[in-house]
Amino acid sequence: MLYYLGYLTIDTSPAPNDKLPLKIPNLFMSKLFAQCTADMRLKPSKVFTDSILDISPLQNLEDDISTFATSCTEFLSSIFTNQVLTHMSEMALNLTLFTKLDSMRGVFVEMQKSLRLVGEGEKFADLVITVNEDKINECTYLIELKYVTKTDASDSKIQSLIKEASEQVAKYKSALEFRDRQVKAYSMIFAGSNCVHCEYAKI
Repeated sequence: MLYYLGYLTIDTSPAPNDKLPLKIPNLFMSKLFAQCTADMRLKPSKVFTDSILDISPLQNLEDDISTFATSCTEFLSSIFTNQVLTHMSEMALNLTLFTKLDSMRGVFVEMQKSLRLVGEGEKFADLVITVNEDKINECTYLIELKYVTKTDASDSKIQSLIKEASEQVAKYKSALEFRDRQVKAYSMIFAGSNCVHCEYAKI
């Protein structure tokens, strides 16, 4: 039904057992599915609404946001079981953190924000968090997220994700949308619910 309505399209990659694979066709539909998931599964949860992320280091324009990263770990651990985390994806992590941040006062958050990079065209940043909006001390925290399950979180895999995220966020910081703005860029790597790496990209 979702295919005939245009919400899903055929995935041309090989599939097992001769089944017809379907996928979300584009970013617009991804955001639509994400919003529906947030409204139906996340926001109605009391655990979700009662949990708090420590955004004070962002509001204080600090470079060290380790307490924010720790609060993300505690938040994810409280709302997801190990079974759910085993099947988690980077997009699901992005959606969950975005939905929580979007429900909090004191920050303006964007998910999969479209950015224009000279010579590279359009790219999409995972989380763009703006504090003190429209004030003289306005600051944007640009965060590139990576996710791996605990069972797959080998040292080599973690290092590979760190390298990938660091390179991406370095490019994204140069986007035309951030020209003449104070931007702090970070890579955050999650193994299950644990934020195992949170680094300020000094570019």
